[in-house]
Amino acid sequence: MKMVKNKQQGFTLIELIMVIVILGILAATALPKFVDLSSDARKSSLKGMGGAIQGAKSIIKAGYLIAPAATVTLDDGTTTVAVRTTAPKGLPTAVAAGIGNAVEISADFTPTYASGVATFTLQTNCFVTYTEASGAVAYTETGC
Repeated sequence: MKMVKNKQQGFTLIELIMVIVILGILAATALPKFVDLSSDARKSSLKGMGGAIQGAKSIIKAGYLIAPAATVTLDDGTTTVAVRTTAPKGLPTAVAAGIGNAVEISADFTPTYASGVATFTLQTNCFVTYTEASGAVAYTETGC
């Protein structure tokens, strides 16, 4: 008489169910971390705009130091930027003809200019401000 060995040919139903349960638990814990990446993207966009303002401010200041005048003409030869001629000298003014011309503004941002402060708004309570008197760039991220 021949003995037949019982060979397992695959996974049992219980093993498959356990794998599905474990994958479900992993998905449930990892999903919230990936759901709201839009807020991080808006904050990064805001930081990018602030970086563009800082870079433009440095370029305009350098142009002013080379040839002091009420305006600095950018490399394209046609775009002029209004600058401060009072202390601190050479910073872009907080108007459309100043920092507005110095920075290429994405269509996602809405610029407003008032009382020496330029504000570039991405959405409510998510904006970057440029202050002409000090050249400071500040971020408000509570609504991002």
